Amino acid sequence: MPRLFIEHRIAPRGMVKGGLASFISPLDREFSEGDAVLLNVSLKGCQLHSEQMLPMDQPYQLIVYVPPHPSPILIHTAITRWSRGYLHGISFLDLAPSSELKLKEVVQQIPVTPWVLSSFQFGMWSSRSFL
Repeated sequence: MPRLFIEHRIAPRGMVKGGLASFISPLDREFSEGDAVLLNVSLKGCQLHSEQMLPMDQPYQLIVYVPPHPSPILIHTAITRWSRGYLHGISFLDLAPSSELKLKEVVQQIPVTPWVLSSFQFGMWSSRSFL
């Protein structure tokens, strides 16, 4: 019997192929910088794959590269909301108006991730058919 999965996202996320991200924290934090693979993105957040642990509930800057958009997008303040192994859910808290405009362009050009795909990734469904 499958488990129920309720989508709580306000903004749908689009799957990204070949996306990258770099994170930079203030010098007084436990880590200073790192890199990640960008898996999906929305106007409100993204999902990253990184072997480096991201601290929970500590703000940092994030730079995302979303092909085929030619320039990176700077997120002034991002925060990690959840982590499961190497997967991390990120919320965008503060963007410059120009970054928000770029992000809107990018999100409109990529396909939206159905919520069922996300639930499979986290093992929310059993291997049995749910029809």
